[in-house]
Amino acid sequence: MARRKGAGLARYFKPLQQRQSPKDARYKRGILKRERYIQALHRMRRSAISDRTALCNQVRGLLSEFGIVG
Repeated sequence: MARRKGAGLARYFKPLQQRQSPKDARYKRGILKRERYIQALHRMRRSAISDRTALCNQVRGLLSEFGIVG
């Protein structure tokens, strides 16, 4: 007898589906304004670091083309 494709997955996900009912659901509180500001600052910092790294790599590449950096 051939085994159905994905039968193992159905066996795995069925208990997960049974556990999640609306009355048992836990609701997450909304993000506070202060937390949004902090997240925005972290995103800006990450972007600035990424831009700085890219610029350093470009300068290093140009300097190595002219034999200034080994």
